[in-house]
Amino acid sequence: MKHEIIIRDVNDLDRAASEFLEKIGDNTLVAFFAPMGSGKTTFTTAICRVLGVTDPVGSPTFAIVNEYEGRVPVRHFDVYRIEDEDDLYSTGFYDYMDGNSVLFIEW
Repeated sequence: MKHEIIIRDVNDLDRAASEFLEKIGDNTLVAFFAPMGSGKTTFTTAICRVLGVTDPVGSPTFAIVNEYEGRVPVRHFDVYRIEDEDDLYSTGFYDYMDGNSVLFIEW
């Protein structure tokens, strides 16, 4: 089922993040495919804020994965530099797929 969420401006991000979370539920893997600079990390930051994450949220470009604790644990991946499954495996990605967190993956 397709669901469209329209974000009119930056002040609308928390509303959109809340609506998005209602649709996906907990213990979900979400992949964001978009060009660099399109707002993937900005939207993930709003989602984390809605989930009660109080730590600063930033791009995991260099760390590959950032972990945040909120109402639901959030694991935020940037796989831009991942070239193959061996690279992905070395990040511990498959260990995070235990069903106890929400995984956001940026491409």
